[in-house]
Amino acid sequence: MKMVPIEERFAEAVENGSKRSAVLKLRPKPFEVGDEIRMHAKKEGKKRRTLLEGTCTQARDISVKKNGTVRMGSLSLTNIAAYELAKSVGFARHVDLLRWLDDTYGLPFEGQIIRW
Repeated sequence: MKMVPIEERFAEAVENGSKRSAVLKLRPKPFEVGDEIRMHAKKEGKKRRTLLEGTCTQARDISVKKNGTVRMGSLSLTNIAAYELAKSVGFARHVDLLRWLDDTYGLPFEGQIIRW
């Protein structure tokens, strides 16, 4: 089972099913459709809290350049598509997702968007 860390601010949305995707840094063994996954709330200095267990239904490569260009696989996303992506992973705006990625991982970013 692969672990999916979820920030505490998104925990309720994962538990109630309104958030069903996450953007994660690329791992040595990337997520694949069919992987069993466990979402857990991450709290600094505290034990992880399991939010949900499920199956990965989609796993796509995502990259973000320093200028904010977002690519999923070989496709560059339009501003509207980037906005929809940001909303699907819990952010109000595209710029909020970019800021979070930069603060959390740094830009440029290479990762995956997974859905369950």
